[in-house]
Amino acid sequence: MLPFTGYEEFVSLGPLTAPLLRLQAYNPLFGIPATDPRNLPPAVTACAADPAGRACLVSHLIAQVDYVQRAYARTCREMLPQAGAFCETIDPQTPIYAPCISSGLPQAVCDIFGAAQ
Repeated sequence: MLPFTGYEEFVSLGPLTAPLLRLQAYNPLFGIPATDPRNLPPAVTACAADPAGRACLVSHLIAQVDYVQRAYARTCREMLPQAGAFCETIDPQTPIYAPCISSGLPQAVCDIFGAAQ
C-alpha cells in the first residue's frame, strides 16, 4: 500500500481483490448491502478485535514504520541528491522524537520515531 517499499504487491492483484470482488459481485447476488461489516477487509476488522495485534493493518504499519522510513530516505537520496538535509529528516537513524512530541502526538506514537531525548 506504500510506494518505494520494494514489496511485490504492486505486481499482484493485491489484498483488496477478494473484498472488492465480494462487494461488487458476490454480495449483490445474495442481497447483502454494501454497508454490511462483512465487506471490510480482514486487516481492518482485526483492529476491532485486537488493535495491537499483528493482524491489524494499523499496528502492522506502525511496526514497519522504520522499514518504510528507510525506503523513503533511500529513494529521496537517489532521486534528489541535492536535498540531503531533507532526506535525513525521514531517515529512521535521525531521531524525530522531539518534533513529534512538540507537534502534539501521543508519546507512544513518538517513541516509534526515535529514542526519547
